Amino acid sequence: MMESVESQIDFDVNAFRAWLLAHWGEGVGIACNDHLCPVALWSSLRLGRPCSLTWDLMYVEGSGFSGEVLQVPEWVKRFTLALERYSMGGHAVISGAVALSLLDQLFPDVPAAV
Repeated sequence: MMESVESQIDFDVNAFRAWLLAHWGEGVGIACNDHLCPVALWSSLRLGRPCSLTWDLMYVEGSGFSGEVLQVPEWVKRFTLALERYSMGGHAVISGAVALSLLDQLFPDVPAAV
């Protein structure tokens, strides 16, 4: 039996922060794009399956017409909204540096990844 996606991904903000740091000078996604936003790309890489993100849900594709829908935590919602504001609603390429800066502005008390 296949393990559920929910048990495979925990939406750990520090794991996301470490990924952004590792891709500091690279593009990590496109703002305002359900499939290519940084959190969706990060999740897709971690799961090995395409993911898309709406305001408060993530859809993880399965085989055929199957898939799973997950509630995302508050930090994902706030981060995604900050990206949309940063790009002024456009499809801007977001670098790891920009994404990390936005994340740090939103959550200054979360310890930085080392």
